[in-house]
Amino acid sequence: MQLMTQEIAEDITTLSVTADKFPEGVKDAYEKLASHVPDFQSRHMYGVAEQLNGGLLYKACVHQNSVDEPGKYKVDSYTIPKGTYLFSILINWQEHMDLFSKYFEQLLAHPDAKKNSIGVESYLSSVEVILMVQKDG
Repeated sequence: MQLMTQEIAEDITTLSVTADKFPEGVKDAYEKLASHVPDFQSRHMYGVAEQLNGGLLYKACVHQNSVDEPGKYKVDSYTIPKGTYLFSILINWQEHMDLFSKYFEQLLAHPDAKKNSIGVESYLSSVEVILMVQKDG
């Protein structure tokens, strides 16, 4: 796993649906989001995991194009904060879903990782995903 850093210059506003359970409810969250957002397939897709009460809260997300969309599509809005992120790229992610937690554990264990960072998945394609955590300071 190669570790790199990336600067996200501006907040990324997304449309989101929170999974009922993690990891069991992740697929359902994306399916629900896709059913509410007509052009879901043409938008950049994200996943966000937050540590909450000893567990993980997962949000399926796609890029939000305008401020009225959450109400229009009856979904939530979530902002991925700007800043510096530690990241690694996972190739053939659909065949390696079991590696997501391993990659995030390694990213979060890095001395420069922000404590209680969110985990962000940025889907580049059906083959590549960027896995990121916030960098401290």
